[in-house]
Amino acid sequence: MLSPINPTQKNYAIQDYWATPYQFLSRAKGDCEDFSAAKYLALRALGFHSNQLRLVVGYDRVRGGAHTVLLVVVGGRVLMLDIGDNTIVEMSGVKIFDPFYSVTESEGWMHMKRA
Repeated sequence: MLSPINPTQKNYAIQDYWATPYQFLSRAKGDCEDFSAAKYLALRALGFHSNQLRLVVGYDRVRGGAHTVLLVVVGGRVLMLDIGDNTIVEMSGVKIFDPFYSVTESEGWMHMKRA
């Protein structure tokens, strides 16, 4: 469920609009997927290969709803970049986020919960 003060809804008059990085940066407001997409493209511009990056949509148990993060693979470690705080954490240590699906520029994956 989206918050009534969702910045994307204020910016575009609709819920859950995925802004382009240009739109996001020109308005200086956005939500989790806007930040994650902008980080993705910034890291691509810095030389990261697309197979090192994933936009991941999942359920955040702390926020109580859908949330998007960026995963970055560096030196065999999977790191999560989130707008919730300024830390970079190893995904293996994250227990409050359940991924639904992830995408790159050319591929997508559905995530299944382990039984």
